[in-house]
Amino acid sequence: GGNNGVTLLAGQIANRDKLSWETGPGRVSANWFGCLTQIPPRGVHGGVGFQGRYEGLASADKAAIGGWDIRSTKLGQALYDCRVLEPDLVRQVREEMDGMDIMPGVWDPSFIGESQHETALNVVS
Repeated sequence: GGNNGVTLLAGQIANRDKLSWETGPGRVSANWFGCLTQIPPRGVHGGVGFQGRYEGLASADKAAIGGWDIRSTKLGQALYDCRVLEPDLVRQVREEMDGMDIMPGVWDPSFIGESQHETALNVVS
């Protein structure tokens, strides 16, 4: 459960389920802003944004996400541990994420930092 993977997955769930959550300045709702394939065209000449511009362009809400890790930490727990997203959002997606499977990763000690050696228990054998 790396930080990039779990935040991507949490964002997908939040957008799919149209979640909103509390932040310091106030309540916010999930959106795909920043993801060019998922926002509508903007600007005088269409500008950025490709949603609806190309037939068959998939919705990120329906993308299949999978992955592997040498650690067996549940994904919701990994999201909680990394402390990147707002606690209220983490609370809403954590249970679903904890129920997802993590495929075993390939163990190569020359590629893995020493700090991860002890926790590398989810490996391909």
